[in-house]
Amino acid sequence: MSQLQQNYRLAIELINRGRTAEGRALLEENLKADPADGPTSFAIAKLDAENLEYAAALARFETLLEHPVLGPDAAPMILHVLSLDRRAQEALARGVELQRRFPENRGLAMELAAACSTLGEFARAEEVLRARYEQNPDADVASALSSVLLNLGRNGEALALLRAVLERDPGNVACLAALASATNYISDSREEGFRRHRALARVAEFSLPVIDPLSYDNPPDPERPLRIALLSFDFRAHSVAYFVEAILRHRDRSRYHITAYSTSAIEDEVTERLRPLADDWKRHTSGAPRMLAREVFAAKADVVVELGGLTGGSPLPALIPQVAPVQVTAIGYPNTTGFSTVHYRLVDSLTDPPGESDACSTERLVRLDPCFLCFTPRVLREPARIGAGPEVVFASFNKITKYSDACLQTFAAVLRAVPGSRLLLKSPALHVASARELLKHRLLDAGAPGGSIEFAAKQEDELDHLAMYDRVDIALDSFPYNGTTTTCEALLMGVPVIALEGSTHAGRVGRSLLAAAGFPGLVARSRDEYVALAASIAKDVAKMRASRSERARQFLASPLCDGPAYASRWQDAIRSMWRLWCERKRSRSSPSAPR
Repeated sequence: MSQLQQNYRLAIELINRGRTAEGRALLEENLKADPADGPTSFAIAKLDAENLEYAAALARFETLLEHPVLGPDAAPMILHVLSLDRRAQEALARGVELQRRFPENRGLAMELAAACSTLGEFARAEEVLRARYEQNPDADVASALSSVLLNLGRNGEALALLRAVLERDPGNVACLAALASATNYISDSREEGFRRHRALARVAEFSLPVIDPLSYDNPPDPERPLRIALLSFDFRAHSVAYFVEAILRHRDRSRYHITAYSTSAIEDEVTERLRPLADDWKRHTSGAPRMLAREVFAAKADVVVELGGLTGGSPLPALIPQVAPVQVTAIGYPNTTGFSTVHYRLVDSLTDPPGESDACSTERLVRLDPCFLCFTPRVLREPARIGAGPEVVFASFNKITKYSDACLQTFAAVLRAVPGSRLLLKSPALHVASARELLKHRLLDAGAPGGSIEFAAKQEDELDHLAMYDRVDIALDSFPYNGTTTTCEALLMGVPVIALEGSTHAGRVGRSLLAAAGFPGLVARSRDEYVALAASIAKDVAKMRASRSERARQFLASPLCDGPAYASRWQDAIRSMWRLWCERKRSRSSPSAPR
């Protein structure tokens, strides 16, 4: 083995251990000695991308397209970097061009489909992935394709695809994870969700080492200041950010030291808002769970809290096998993770009533009553009703994936129950004609009156987004997967939200939010009651419009927006978990993770 090869191997090993600066220095030495060293140039380009040096990364990957071996690997990386740099339209155009050159490249197809999805071009993403899947029925492609189908509202096709792959390959982790996550959108059964998540975890945990949570040498002092690692892909303009801010802003800094680990390469104004609220801030954008796990383990965190569950880019895999004495999941995912190394999940007594909920969770459920969430608005806008006429305008601003057939049938029934009313649906994907047409046909097939439906796409500016509520009288929540941020935003703008109480956590978030906000009467127990409640409120539309400002003030003064009180409950819950670990550590009563 040559000296350059030895240096390269050592550099990659150092980078994998988190010693990035040392590893990069070795790579730079190699490149000086041999400017044509492809693997070294590729590794440096990846480091450039992780450091947000997108221009440098793109320049290197473009050069590597001509490399006889690394060209096919460089092609998808070009699209990936363009997407990270929020240049999805360029990524799409470049991807079409590169596909002509590398027609068999799976990674290129995946990145091109991702760029299409970012732009809401789900029909085009389906075309790209389906063509690739027909060439080679790859499980990862099937998983990505199922996500696109869900975004198109074709839930049945998405499930059929995943099940077909799993019949051939029952242990495929990507498809098991996609199927478990999809359950939140299509099923109102806790038992089914639990089975799906547990099946995933059994496969993912197989052959991994079992670590005794009592083996950690963290000082078992129950009252000392705690080192908390907060892991998220969503410290940016994302729904999770609304609900994590109260923790960072209002905790007792003398007793709860938080290091935030951001695993997304995207940084924006929300990132800059959150960054100074943490005691320490670390970026980890390699996408390698083992590297993140090694970094958190080396920091000797007492408690790790991850905020993603099975969502895209989630840091959850870094917790398996475990990296700290106490591991928690919270906020960003509406179901059990299924993993034995995640010890606790933060919920409340309305989302997860004691009893059946506990039996359908691998984690111990810790209830932060009155609500497991706290909403912190980033901007405020005075509620108003613009252009109000006699017709009642219903609206739902949730993702298309949340509009189940039963949900759309109920929306249609509401429109029929209130003659002359209209329905405004707003979702990021609805700027695409094909997505609008599909959703419109689904509503018409469900019995919605013709001419009663209007669509709107995403507004990039938050104030413009909130201004859309000026056209709305009553918001209709989705089910079986309720809205969360959308419900809070509607209430912030003084718009009442009708919700249907379901059986799962995802289907009971609406009840929890509305109860905490002081509007429990807006929760229906059946679809018929949902329709009747919406029609009843719509009868006195003038009074409802006049009370918007009062309703918004009530929301802001409610426990749902009380950051200091929520942070106090949150840190008390973390403290109770830590005390239990200390008690067990001192007594060595159990070698297993807490249940």
